[in-house]
Formats: sequence, structure tokens, C-alpha cells
Amino acid sequence: MDNKAYEDKILKLEDELNFLKSQAHDIFTLIELAIGLCNSAMIKMRKTVLSEGFSNTDDEIYFFKYLKPKINSKLIFYIQLFDIEIKRRDASNEIQIHYLEEVLAGLHHYFQENMEFCQYYWRTQIYLDHIYFLRGNKNMRIHSDNLVNLIDPDFSTTYDQTVAKIIAYERLVKYVENEIVKLKNGSMGLNGEGQEVFHSKAYWSGTLTAIVELAYALDSVKAVNNGHIEIKKLVEMFEMMFNIKVGDYYRIFKEIQKRKKDRTKFLSSLVEALNKRMYDLDE
Repeated sequence: MDNKAYEDKILKLEDELNFLKSQAHDIFTLIELAIGLCNSAMIKMRKTVLSEGFSNTDDEIYFFKYLKPKINSKLIFYIQLFDIEIKRRDASNEIQIHYLEEVLAGLHHYFQENMEFCQYYWRTQIYLDHIYFLRGNKNMRIHSDNLVNLIDPDFSTTYDQTVAKIIAYERLVKYVENEIVKLKNGSMGLNGEGQEVFHSKAYWSGTLTAIVELAYALDSVKAVNNGHIEIKKLVEMFEMMFNIKVGDYYRIFKEIQKRKKDRTKFLSSLVEALNKRMYDLDE
């Protein structure tokens, strides 16, 4: 299999993970399912590498420097995230902040401890790639990251695990920093530009179609800002409020429009459910 085929599989995994984020009801469900997806992808990738190998050393270096770490970093991220979330669960804000600050310090310590290689990777150097990212290198370092290489030398190099950790830990740093900000400022966090943004702990358990029905219905009756708001903004508000990624909302709306009967299926179910609830209370 060539590296383009591996890249396609990675994109497919990322789509599956994004779908999980939009559907999972809580973070532990998300983590559990994400770990399963990433682990399965790693197992399949390993089988392919062992059975098909690489056509040349450049392909092998590229795979272990860029492709395998993309999946492995996701696996590391979600495993570490589970550990972080389970340890701070139900703790007070003060205790959570103290714990997360310790986690953050540990992540930064890893970068400091591996600064020489981090600088090599971050600066996209290539002059040592033949040592770092080819299998069978006898000049291996003695380090905890290299344990994987010792156990599974056919699917590991001296530094591909370290690259995966760097990617995962960079992502964890952003996550932990934002969680600390949210705990200190209530439900407000920071976006990529350092601006405050609202973070909700609610998760949408309905369908994407239902969200689109609701957004277009609110727009149709001018229920938000007297109608002076774009559908796109309404959808983005729902995405933020319910931790969901709707995607191409217009395409979904056109699919709703093509229904031959009960175009407003979700809205009709809301009316029916609310009426039933009120009737039940009357009895």
C-alpha cells in the first residue's frame, strides 16, 4: 500500500472521530469509542505494513515520521484524556484547577526533557531521518518511549513514538489550558485567537436533521433577533451549545425539503410530545 492510501485511511478515521464528537452524550462515551476506533486503525495499519512493506526507504521514513504518528497520537491523546477526566471527576473547581496545573507542568516537562528532538521535529529537519525513522536501527536510545520499538521492532522505529507523543501532548496542553480557563471563569474558555468563547457541557442526542429543522423553523418565525440573523449563525450557536458539528446544513435542509410527507418530522414530534406531557399532567 502506498502512503497516499494510508493518508486516505487517516482522513476516514478523522471523519469518524468528528462524527463521534457530534453524537456522544458525554465525554467518557466519546473517549471509549474514540480509543476503540484509533486502536482498530493502528491494528489494521500494522497488518498492512507487515504484509506489504515499503517500496523504498523514503516511503518508510515518511510513514513512520508523519503517518503512523497521526493515528498513534490520537490514541495517546484519548488514553491520557481518560486519565485526566476520571481523576478530576466530581472534584471541586479549586481541586480540579490544582490537578490540571500539575498535568500541564508534566506535559511541559516532557517537552523540556526531549527538547533536542522536539527542536529537530518542530523545525522540520531531515538530516537524521534515516536514523530516527527507519526500522532496524541498532543505534537506539535507551528511553521509555523506545519500549514500543523493543517490543514491536517490525512496526516501530526509534522515534516515531516520540513524534506521536509530541503531537498528542501539544493537543493536551491546549485542552488542559482551556479547561483551567473555563474553571476559573465559569463556562468561558478561549478560542485560537485568545478570545473568550462559551463552552457548554450539554451534548445533542438527536439527529443532525433535527438541528437543521429547528434552526430553519426559528428563522422562519423570526424568533431570534427579530429575524436579523443568518441561518449559518443559528446553526453555529447550536453547534456551540450542544457540542455538535452539523456540517453542510444547507444540503441537509434540501434533503428535508425532498421528503414526500411530514417534512417537519422533528418539529411534529416536539408538538406531539409536549401535548402528551400536558395532557398527562391534566389527569
